[in-house]
Amino acid sequence: MDLQLRIADRTWPVLSKLMGGHARIYRLTRGRIGHHIPGVPPMCLIDHVGAKSGTERTSPLLYIEDGDNVVIVASKGGEDTHPAWYLNLLSKP
Repeated sequence: MDLQLRIADRTWPVLSKLMGGHARIYRLTRGRIGHHIPGVPPMCLIDHVGAKSGTERTSPLLYIEDGDNVVIVASKGGEDTHPAWYLNLLSKP
């Protein structure tokens, strides 16, 4: 396993908690806090349902606008597998 993936595996529990807090603050402030973070593209919240668990989840994601379209990249930090939110959306659009 390469170094990037090992780092991602170790930091995921912390990042998961941070993203959950980010989503709560974003919703409480209706995006006034959390939508724009200096130096990064804007953020949106994607609601999805776990493909296996049926648990409702929210994932904060970066996006860019391309004309009338919104572009979200399902990259999972460069790993070979898709992020869970993407698989959840495929299973339950």
